[in-house]
Amino acid sequence: MFFKKVKKRVIENNKYNIGDTVSFRLKGDLKVGMIREIYLDDNDIISYDINVGGECPYIVIIKEEEIIRKIQ
Repeated sequence: MFFKKVKKRVIENNKYNIGDTVSFRLKGDLKVGMIREIYLDDNDIISYDINVGGECPYIVIIKEEEIIRKIQ
């Protein structure tokens, strides 16, 4: 199969970068994860794909204002 190469749009002026570990709330619980991808929607709102690790890892999409803090 052949796949079309997708050009990535450079997103500037964001608080967090790919590879940063951040904390956020998900369904009332405090979660920690690593930023995997950064997106910008049509309304210029920055969203992040966050990889939440563990024995069974999963990915969530969180908006920038929903992230509590960056963990160093």
